[in-house]
Amino acid sequence: MSGFGFLYYPHHFLFLVFFLTIFTLNQAQGLEEQNSTMMMVPVIDNQQTRMMMSSWMKMSEYRRRKLRSFRICAVCTCCGGLKGLCLPSPCCYSINCNIPNRPFGFCSFSPKSCNCFGCHL
Repeated sequence: MSGFGFLYYPHHFLFLVFFLTIFTLNQAQGLEEQNSTMMMVPVIDNQQTRMMMSSWMKMSEYRRRKLRSFRICAVCTCCGGLKGLCLPSPCCYSINCNIPNRPFGFCSFSPKSCNCFGCHL
């Protein structure tokens, strides 16, 4: 049997020719539709869309978890007192995002107090 085995089975050859013909016709029709302008029409009107969006927003506001600001307790250096001593002590850090002169979405932890009272451990 040679490398052209489909010649021995004419129905396979006919199927291949038929498939390639249909495929090229579909591609040609796709190019015609791409060059023409077709009017797109929404399935539902704007009033229904607004009502659905408002009810969805209310539901997501209701179901969303109410989170407090994220804080963490870690060691930092606190300075102060009469002699201006600097000592390592537990500090309450909170997360700050969108810091000026930084890229959008840049976040970092900043110390807020030199104790961990009220900080989430």
